[in-house]
Amino acid sequence: MAGAEGTAPGSDERAGSHVLGRLINPPSLHLADLLVIAETLSTNDVDDTVRRLFQRHAVPQQPDVMAQLLVRMIATRVHLASRVLDQLTVFQQLGATAEDIIVAIVNYFGIVHNGGMLP
Repeated sequence: MAGAEGTAPGSDERAGSHVLGRLINPPSLHLADLLVIAETLSTNDVDDTVRRLFQRHAVPQQPDVMAQLLVRMIATRVHLASRVLDQLTVFQQLGATAEDIIVAIVNYFGIVHNGGMLP
């Protein structure tokens, strides 16, 4: 007989929904997902985030490896932002125009995007 909501018993498994708060077939966690997560994540929130990722996704790494990966992604983001701000300060001190600064930043991000080495 159908349940109170009009579904048959056991339909949770076939529908891929939650059973006891966990997904039966959780989706895989992709690098793009991690990059989006690390965009705004602070190091204080890494442990809780890793716990939630393991509850909601199929993750191929161990929790401690995932936590270290996120911490390093955060450190890279902070380092990149710091380098950009340092470069802005130098350009302003040298009297560069706003146009010069924009061109330099676009070139900098082009090097970063293409995997080039930075000085």
